[in-house]
Amino acid sequence: MANRANLGFYCPGAGTGGPWRYLHSILAALSPDEFDVTVFCDLPGEYEPRPSVKVVRLGGPVAHPGGAAVTTPTETRLAKRSALTRLAPKAVRTWAGFGKQSRRLARLLREHPVDLFHTQNTGCEESPVAAKLAGIQHVIGTFHVDSTYDLHRERSGPSYRMLEVVSNRCLDTAIAVSHATKRDWVRRSHIPADRVVTIHNGIDPEKFRRRQSREAARAALGLPKDGIVVGGLGRLDEAKGFTYLLAAAAGLRPESQT
Repeated sequence: MANRANLGFYCPGAGTGGPWRYLHSILAALSPDEFDVTVFCDLPGEYEPRPSVKVVRLGGPVAHPGGAAVTTPTETRLAKRSALTRLAPKAVRTWAGFGKQSRRLARLLREHPVDLFHTQNTGCEESPVAAKLAGIQHVIGTFHVDSTYDLHRERSGPSYRMLEVVSNRCLDTAIAVSHATKRDWVRRSHIPADRVVTIHNGIDPEKFRRRQSREAARAALGLPKDGIVVGGLGRLDEAKGFTYLLAAAAGLRPESQT
């Protein structure tokens, strides 16, 4: 029997937010009879423990379903920085750190080779560069947000902008979750527009089906029968814009109550 394609997914971070859910929806749709899957992540216990999915913990042990854990390359050398590096200009330190992290991740990818690498981190990120250094033939990345997510312009300096160009041009194909997101990254990082496809986030309508009447839902939540109800879904973080929601909600109150 011919070897099955091995798909690699990169999803770092300690949170189970949008990219994590996005990846789970992909894993649920992949046929275990057709693909082998390797997930590179910081949450080894949060992915499907099925025989065709191998979970590689970034900077830590590798979790093989049904097998013993092995140790990945130590990050000790990453923590050591010479006095010369610490005294270097910020731009030099930024590029040096980017290169070091790219090489570290490339070593890990070589230890666990895949045919296609799909990163959930795009923008000024090391993962596409690392995938190319590791010799992976097909590199894909998803733009989950646009560049305005950088509220305080911490990544808007020349060094970061140049690294964005380097990183995004390592993508053979990019996925944008909206047309606006595609336009933003094509403009910002000069990735060729024909490499970026727009695939909107899917929604399972069954999960949002009304299970009780409007009146019953209000009663269960202790809300009045009439009146405007404003809600938001997302973590309480500045980037989610709840301050704007609160300001807009306040504007809905009758003038006599302001």
